[in-house]
Amino acid sequence: MLVKDKNGLTETVELLFVGEYILDGNSLSMVFNDVNFQKKHSDDVINNDQLLYKGFSIDYKIEREGNFLYLYSANNSEVFNHVCSIP
Repeated sequence: MLVKDKNGLTETVELLFVGEYILDGNSLSMVFNDVNFQKKHSDDVINNDQLLYKGFSIDYKIEREGNFLYLYSANNSEVFNHVCSIP
């Protein structure tokens, strides 16, 4: 991913998020069990921010309507909402 630092310079960071999905009825949890760096940023503050995802989970309510799958963040944060098209 490309990350801008406080000076506006863009630098590449390569991460592997390891985790699992837990489905219970129409509730889906995406759990980040680990964060592995393939290439760190030169700014340790940015690297430490990414490490905060370790142990973090995002909870969704899921709903299918026709050919669309809607994932609504149960954490009330629209940044995590998704819509998928099913062929």
